[in-house]
Amino acid sequence: MKAKTGLLTVVAAVLLVVCCAACSMTKTAMTASEFESRAKEAGFELVDAADQFQAGEVESVTLAVKAEYKMEFYVLPSEDQTKSAFAANQAKFESAKGSAASSKSVSIGNYSYYYQTTQESFYLVSRVDDTMLYCVADAQYKDAILDLAKKWGYV
Repeated sequence: MKAKTGLLTVVAAVLLVVCCAACSMTKTAMTASEFESRAKEAGFELVDAADQFQAGEVESVTLAVKAEYKMEFYVLPSEDQTKSAFAANQAKFESAKGSAASSKSVSIGNYSYYYQTTQESFYLVSRVDDTMLYCVADAQYKDAILDLAKKWGYV
């Protein structure tokens, strides 16, 4: 009985340490120029799309475009605005979810991400601090998009 209690105590302590470490995890946001550099290295053409928004809504918007899909990178004026935009996009994606869809959602420290795959499409929204990465593409490009998002620190 004492052995079981000791083992349970050790397991509980390990879980507590892992949970505390996960709660304190943070990621470093890319700057717009870092995103542009990394996107160019990955073979994207870049488009500045900040002029599609009213003054004060965004700091910058960069579209990284390939023939197959595009990835959008936003720098917003505050982390609260980024959290709000993230939540709105996640809700929009979830409303498009069908019965054959799968999704994953994570929110730890200063970042969150959500992605969803349907039979036809792949949806990704991710935020770190006051930045956000967004992509909607054909489902066949899911792995390539996730690989880039991981490499860039957004998944």
